[in-house]
Amino acid sequence: MNPVQPCSKCLNPAGHDAVVLRNGSLTCQACFQRDCTPTVKTKTPSLSIISNEGVLAVILLIGCISGVIMIYRNQQETASAEKREREKSEAAAAKKADDERAYTAERRAKFEAEARAAEVKRDADARAYREAIRLETEAQRAKAEQHEIERHLLNERRTAEFEAKTLAEVRAAALEKQQKDLKDQADQAREIGALTQKRAKEIAEITALIKEQETLIMKLETEKVQHEKNMKIDEIVYNGKKQAYEALNAKYADVPYSRIILRIGDTVAVQDTEAAQIAANINKAARDANYAWNEYTKEKEKLNQIKKDLEAARKTRDEIKRKLPDTSQLDVGTPSPATATTVESASSVRKPGFSTLYKKDGKSLQVTGVIKANNEVRFRDDRGDSYTLSADDVDKIEKNN
Repeated sequence: MNPVQPCSKCLNPAGHDAVVLRNGSLTCQACFQRDCTPTVKTKTPSLSIISNEGVLAVILLIGCISGVIMIYRNQQETASAEKREREKSEAAAAKKADDERAYTAERRAKFEAEARAAEVKRDADARAYREAIRLETEAQRAKAEQHEIERHLLNERRTAEFEAKTLAEVRAAALEKQQKDLKDQADQAREIGALTQKRAKEIAEITALIKEQETLIMKLETEKVQHEKNMKIDEIVYNGKKQAYEALNAKYADVPYSRIILRIGDTVAVQDTEAAQIAANINKAARDANYAWNEYTKEKEKLNQIKKDLEAARKTRDEIKRKLPDTSQLDVGTPSPATATTVESASSVRKPGFSTLYKKDGKSLQVTGVIKANNEVRFRDDRGDSYTLSADDVDKIEKNN
């Protein structure tokens, strides 16, 4: 029983020794002793004669006792009311404190959840930004490399065209001069001239074929580099899509009414809207990963085909080079003193598009295609013939303006 519950008679707290009556009400021990304990009636001698003063005294006594009892009960009721009010105030204060603590705990939990969500979002944004910067850097690097390759190919083509044009002009002039000088010789000179023309024509045709194969090889090399870069980019994209798909599968592995199978492209059966959205997201991630994988496979197939074409072009170029005639077996004879003097004097004249090679013995030559390697200097003269000199015999090389 609750010791604070009021007594049904005096309305004071019943206390721990309260008594439950038959009608279910609660009364304190004092009221129970006063009202419920049987009393023994004693016979008192009746007074037949009571004076008025005695009656008045009895009435005053009864009034005094009743007043004292009423004052006591009023004080008890006031104390009980104050005690109840105080208990109500304490209960209200306790409830308010509990509510404040609950509200504070709820605010703290909400603030912590928002802070964690903000931190997760910041991390995701930072990762996305770093990935975007990396991809942009890769794209710029690839663009710069492609531009450098194109510039190199353009320079090579211009150089090859200029050298071919210059070499053709020089060879034509030399051949014309040689034919003019050889006209004074006998049948042997005419036969040698005819053979030289035939060999020169063969060399020109084979050289054109070799140049065509070299151009094709350079083009295939450029495409090979580009497709290798594209394949690397597609591989990075595929790995990112695959990781996103696997992350979604791992995140929603326990979603009710759905079964997410960890294989790309599976169809997911769902029974509720939330699971349907999750399944749609996972299927979209799977389709993105499949598309990235297909792009990567296409680039790989193109790269393999380019490698095969490149190998075939190199093989064709080598076969064409083996068809070049052996000019060492061609005996052009010994030029006359006048011809030798003319060639020597022509070689010392500065020509545009050539460089002037100064030898330490005082002689100079007009050269092109100079290569310095292994203490040697390799070059072609104005007639297109190739020579190799020791670096110790060369004084300097100056480019003609």
